[in-house]
This record gives sequence, C-alpha cells and structure tokens, in this order.
Amino acid sequence: MAALATVAVVVAAAIVWLTTRGSAAAAPYEDPASIGTLTLCDAAGKPVISGSTSAAPFVARVVSSTAAAGPYAVAGRTATLFAHQPREGADPAEWSGQQLTAAARYTDPAHPMAQATVKDVALADFLAAFPPRWHGSVQLRLALAAPDAPPSGHYASLDLKVDGRHWQVVGTPGTASCTTGDATSTETLLDPSVTSATRP
Repeated sequence: MAALATVAVVVAAAIVWLTTRGSAAAAPYEDPASIGTLTLCDAAGKPVISGSTSAAPFVARVVSSTAAAGPYAVAGRTATLFAHQPREGADPAEWSGQQLTAAARYTDPAHPMAQATVKDVALADFLAAFPPRWHGSVQLRLALAAPDAPPSGHYASLDLKVDGRHWQVVGTPGTASCTTGDATSTETLLDPSVTSATRP
C-alpha cells in the first residue's frame, strides 16, 4: 500500500508539473532572428501558458527574457507585441504579422515589456485575418524600438499552438517575472481614460 501511495504522489506531481509548463513539443520551425523567449501574464500579474483566443486583450502583459541592448536601451524605449503566421517553406522574415498591443514604454531595460489595455485586440482578430497554416502554429514577437534607432532585426519570441478557440504555449515558456518593472502603453499616454489590462 505504501508503494501505491508513493506512485500516486509521483503521478500527481507530474500532472501538476505538466499543467504549469508549456508543451514539451517544439514548434515545427526555427527562427534565427529570435534571441530569447517571452513570459505571458494575466491581469493579476501571474504567468499564463494557455487561454481562449477570444479573450480581449490577448494577454495583459508580455515580458522578454532578453535585455534591450545598445540603442534600444535608451530613454524613450518601447516594446510592441506582434503575432505572426508561420508558413512552411517561407523565411520567417516573410511571415505575415499583426500588432496585438500598442507600443509601451517600460522601466527595466533588462526585461523589455509590452502592456495591453482595454483597447487591444484578441488573438482571434489576428487569426481571422491570418489563420494558422502550419500545424496550428502562431509565433509571438516582441519588437523593440527607441528614438533614432533603426528597426531591430532580432526579437524575443514565443510559439503557440492554436486548436479551435484555445491557444497553448509550445516548447519552454518564458521565466521572466511578470512584475519586473512596469510598462505604460502609448494608448494610455495619449488618452488617460484608457485603462491598462493589469490590475493595480
């Protein structure tokens, strides 16, 4: 009986581990321009690895594991979340993409961050225009910008698999904290009545 109890504990622990991690399966592609991963955060400031494609905004906050460097770490720096449509046989630079958030100014250059507001869109809006064409894959990219800096050719990214109205992180999810610094969407800066998607 003791042995059975031990097995039950091990199985339960494995289930908990699997449900708090992304899928072990990797995306069916490689992107040489990706230089880090992303943590997706809910409105309570907790990491999430799955959700509904109809949730608007898609997530409340996205945090990069890779620091902003050089001209992208200066005052006025911003980060913007994009979704892209992987297409087999096409270079990742040619994949169609769409903004999911406005640009956000963030406080910690070690962890660039995009902040969603109530005006930002659901993943379903992107999927309506660019449905998954490669095993349900969607790639998220965090694009960095700064005053007088050229567009960056690199970005932190995260791979999702979409199944109907549900999305799930594939591969290893990001490990950056959802509360490492802060970010303010330019939507809020332009219109103070627009509220962020993160609880204070």
